[in-house]
Amino acid sequence: MKRLLTSVIITLLTVSSGLSDISSSLFQNSFNSSIDAPTDSSGMSEDKRHLVNKTVAIVNSKPITSFGLDREVAKLEVMNPNSNFNADSLQLRREALQELISQSVLLQLAERNNIIISNQQLDAAIKDIAAKNGVSVESLKLNVEASGMSFDSYKRRIREQLMVSQLQQQAISQQVYVSLEEIQKYIKKHQEQFDREMAPVKLYTLKNLIVALPYSKKAQQKKIDLFKKLVIAVNKDYVDFSEVVKQFSQAPNATYGGIVSQQVKFDSIPSMYQEYVKDLKEHQVSKPFIVNHTLQMIYIDNIDEKAPILSKKVTKYYVYAIEIKLDGGMTEEGAKSSLDRARLAIESGQDFTKVALKYNQDYDHANGRFRWVSRLDSPPAIPPAAFAKLESMKEGEISEPFQADPKTWIIMKYTKVKEHDAAEELKEQKALEAIFSEKAQQVYKTWLTSMKDDAYIDILEDDLKTPELY
Repeated sequence: MKRLLTSVIITLLTVSSGLSDISSSLFQNSFNSSIDAPTDSSGMSEDKRHLVNKTVAIVNSKPITSFGLDREVAKLEVMNPNSNFNADSLQLRREALQELISQSVLLQLAERNNIIISNQQLDAAIKDIAAKNGVSVESLKLNVEASGMSFDSYKRRIREQLMVSQLQQQAISQQVYVSLEEIQKYIKKHQEQFDREMAPVKLYTLKNLIVALPYSKKAQQKKIDLFKKLVIAVNKDYVDFSEVVKQFSQAPNATYGGIVSQQVKFDSIPSMYQEYVKDLKEHQVSKPFIVNHTLQMIYIDNIDEKAPILSKKVTKYYVYAIEIKLDGGMTEEGAKSSLDRARLAIESGQDFTKVALKYNQDYDHANGRFRWVSRLDSPPAIPPAAFAKLESMKEGEISEPFQADPKTWIIMKYTKVKEHDAAEELKEQKALEAIFSEKAQQVYKTWLTSMKDDAYIDILEDDLKTPELY
């Protein structure tokens, strides 16, 4: 059984190192990356303007220049600060050149396949990048321009990456098969992980007390006995732990009542403290314990519960929609015009289902009634990107025509909404994503090698040639 999710395919698209990453790492790092796009002169140092921007490689008559290679090297250094190849400048330049060759081959192939990214898709991607980085589009624009790149150049790079992403999706998605048996095996193997991710997340605020141990055994025991009594006093709420810390602790944080952290998850607590924290309740202190010749106690000042990493609750919408496909002679303008007429008819009082019978090209839902849909439907009942629109709409509101995927324009509304306990579906989706991604990595490598083998590639500098390929 072939079960493919668009979200899984998108996960696959990060296989090409940095090429299709159009979220935070692109925002932070890709000012230095392109398919050899020219850099604005305002962002180039006075010295570099006098350097020769020579051609270092040719891909199907398209040049890769030394300036482009320098930018890719800089990007790899930022993205892989601890990588071993950073110590070997020649190896790093070879790696960077191979990445640029891959980018050039794929972009040219996307262009030959007439893959086009609309302005609406580009704007949506830019908004997504800004949102993932917690900034507005205007702030993103200012950050880009502050780096020395024009925003138009930045948008061109995003458009190119979206083109390549779409090419990868078309080439690879149908080659990866995930069976239901594989999914169930994965869930069984990772059940504990799923249970943790679906449980509410506990965040701890901790305090501690640290004193140096005396050298004599007798003095040590006396100190331990004193602290055991203090534990009882704190846990019975006779004394405040912060006051105990201020009086006894020799640690630098004693002045502040022993605060050692802001909110942290249990897994982030140092392992030497975890065994003492795990059985404590809020406002309780551990028994005294010895670490590196110090006597310590750990206290839970607060436990806050947040929503699970993997929420079991999924929103379902009762959806009506009309879809127009961009195929044959249908253009974006034609699709939008048809949907505008359909929307006007519905707003004029005509029944949605009757209007849908005239316009809708989703023939599995000819009358426009998609019934209950959610992000977890497999295969998706509506294009996954349409859910972002649903979440911004009011009940009963009819959307403006919008492009939900490269070949689909749509209008829609929802009339009911409900929360659904989707624990099992979520496990299946996460398992599918993991298995699909692993299989797709190898498929992608094989496919990319084949595409490069079919291209004319000439590396002009001998020291940049790699024994395995060129």
